[in-house]
Amino acid sequence: MNIRTFFHTAAFGSALFATTALLADTPIALTGVSVSQSGNSGGDMTVTYSLANGGEPAYVTLDVLTNGVSVGFDHIKTARGDISQLDAHLVADDGAPKSIVWPMRTDWPDQLIPDATVRLQAWYTNAIPPMYLVVDLSGGTTAESFPYRYTSTAPDLASSTCRTTELWLRQCPAGSFTMGTTLIDANRNYVHPATLTNSFWCGVFEVTKAQYALVMGDAAASAASVTVSDGNPDGIYPMNNMSAADLRGAGSSYYGWATDNVADGSFFGVLRAKTGLAFDLPTETQWEYACRAGSTGEFCDPGIPSSGSPGLGNYAYFSSNSGSHTWPVGSKASNAWGLYDVHGNVFEVCLDAFQDNGTRVTTTNYVASNFIGGNKYNVARGGWAGSSAQQCACGTKVHRFTSNDTGDGSVGFRVWLTIGKWR
Repeated sequence: MNIRTFFHTAAFGSALFATTALLADTPIALTGVSVSQSGNSGGDMTVTYSLANGGEPAYVTLDVLTNGVSVGFDHIKTARGDISQLDAHLVADDGAPKSIVWPMRTDWPDQLIPDATVRLQAWYTNAIPPMYLVVDLSGGTTAESFPYRYTSTAPDLASSTCRTTELWLRQCPAGSFTMGTTLIDANRNYVHPATLTNSFWCGVFEVTKAQYALVMGDAAASAASVTVSDGNPDGIYPMNNMSAADLRGAGSSYYGWATDNVADGSFFGVLRAKTGLAFDLPTETQWEYACRAGSTGEFCDPGIPSSGSPGLGNYAYFSSNSGSHTWPVGSKASNAWGLYDVHGNVFEVCLDAFQDNGTRVTTTNYVASNFIGGNKYNVARGGWAGSSAQQCACGTKVHRFTSNDTGDGSVGFRVWLTIGKWR
């Protein structure tokens, strides 16, 4: 993706502003950045700036850090003005002065920030892959923050770092496609048109045990069920056996798409707090779109027949070749967008509530937000090592996780980040 980001940092009581271009190209100019706060250190925070992008609108996001640590986007959710934080709002490059007001007492009650630093970022919108976002997890659970960078170079599978100490995401363009399949249960997986209006970053790999340990700790990662094969280190196997509560938080306050909240101690709560980026699970529409990577067939490679043979074994560990256990991520070929294990290995949980039947009226940015019946199942996609070829198809969904927040050895997950959130 040719997306380019430029940011300013500004601290209270300081006239020094730093500008960093993450990719060398014609920059989006953010000038005149200043920060003020009404009342005492718990009052509304106001950020003013000017935008210059050749007359083109841009996404502008705000992060607030105290003692060098992000407060997290969850605590800036009611910021108003010239900001794109939780929606697709574009900031116009019309020559007018810009301002953002963050009502701190509303979003972060009982907290004081006497030493805040703000990070203001501007994003181009005409973004087309390839582009990678890389999060450095090497500091582990004791790190105050997880630094991140952008690169146009794909991960090097010859090195273990892209599957252990770094979290790699690839940017995928917004677009439309035909979703679903008739292979299994046409009512559940009905075929229909779908559109995504926002680009997003998608995890290149399923989250591994080693990555999970660096975010959540070794004890939490020990829940993973791994059968080590061919002398591989267990850290590069997909993390499984974690619950919905482990990922986003326990209870209805955090469950599924109905809320953008995640619990502070959950995987996504920690990842958000240490990066300042609003990582989450994908919607199942986002998941299938990324899995297909342009394919209109039943699998990511349109040349694979609906039976899965021959060809699926080149991309997936499933019932025909897995020995009924998971394998190191990235061991098979990637899809056309450089995403590995989109078929097989572990099911990948999504934010959507599982629903068996129905016709979708809204096909733009759709997500099933209402749970049906007593059990609160999430949609899971992609099949796992014990699945048939048809269960691994791009359009096939199953249900995993319940209201009891139980883990499942067949289920893993992938990290997602929507650009200019539309929800």
